[in-house]
Amino acid sequence: MSAVVANLYTSPESLKRMEALQDKDVVMGCDLQKQFVEFYDPDRSIPKHIAGDAAEDDYSGFPPTLLGFGGDEMMSGDAPDYEAAFKRSGMKDYSIHIEPDTFHAYPAFTFTPEGRKGEQQVIDYIKEKMSI
Repeated sequence: MSAVVANLYTSPESLKRMEALQDKDVVMGCDLQKQFVEFYDPDRSIPKHIAGDAAEDDYSGFPPTLLGFGGDEMMSGDAPDYEAAFKRSGMKDYSIHIEPDTFHAYPAFTFTPEGRKGEQQVIDYIKEKMSI
């Protein structure tokens, strides 16, 4: 199974979706996404196939993949780009889940009801895929 899918770059459409969530995201903001690029690839020398761009990446041959986003997190703006890329790449075994009214990385915050629910969703997905 895929542990992490991340991208440094994002499409203009995704940035617009992220900006719409700017005031809801209590953890990250759109400016931070732009700062990632400036910090990690200031001269734009990292090839996109290494740095990642959900709208352009090729996920052919990827293992079962679960992407989870908080509904209020700006990174959920990338979800449609990931889905389009997964379909374009012929991925069949993936799940993209956006939990309404939750923040970035909410399953890691297991001291909250939302975090416990998110953690259980991840556990259930892994059990299903590993036939446990």
